[in-house]
Amino acid sequence: MKRAIVVNLTLFILASINSFVVKGQETAVEKRIYLETDSVPKVIYNYNGRDNKLCAFINNVYLPLEAVAYTIKSESIESVSVDKQKKTIQIDGVEYFGIINIILKPAYNPIWISFNELIAKYTNLKNERMILSIDGVLVNFSRDLKFMDEGNIMQVKVEQLDLLDSTDPIHAVKLLTRTKENLEKANRIYIRGNAVAKLD
Repeated sequence: MKRAIVVNLTLFILASINSFVVKGQETAVEKRIYLETDSVPKVIYNYNGRDNKLCAFINNVYLPLEAVAYTIKSESIESVSVDKQKKTIQIDGVEYFGIINIILKPAYNPIWISFNELIAKYTNLKNERMILSIDGVLVNFSRDLKFMDEGNIMQVKVEQLDLLDSTDPIHAVKLLTRTKENLEKANRIYIRGNAVAKLD
């Protein structure tokens, strides 16, 4: 359950999409795909991120489904419904067969911000090459898409990757959201490598 808070919204949406999730009941199935005795890594090519066939509307505003789970607060969701289409619909040149309708609670007012707006507001980066990750997950969206709740971003960390075999350095922009796990780690300091103190 260590990362349950981080993926809570993702699981919440997937539970609404898939009918096999039963309220009040949890089923865990273990598949021993990876073993300690393995000596060869398994290679996974994740090239299907742009072929997602479900899109999401948050309070009637369109967002790619993958973007929904990044910074929005799961406890702020009023309802989730799935509208499966008999025919595909096209949005921004991409065809979808279903729509996830998400209604937020009236008291929750997210401040939607794009990657470019975030960089301009909080960093000194200009036209450098950048990659973005949120809570350790790489993000592959247009830098002008407003898909992040600015108020739920806890930390913006910029690292320069200047030792790669590249003509120009790449900057890694790492965002952390205000999950319970991230807050606990951020408010903990280590003294002499073993004693732990917690900041109030």
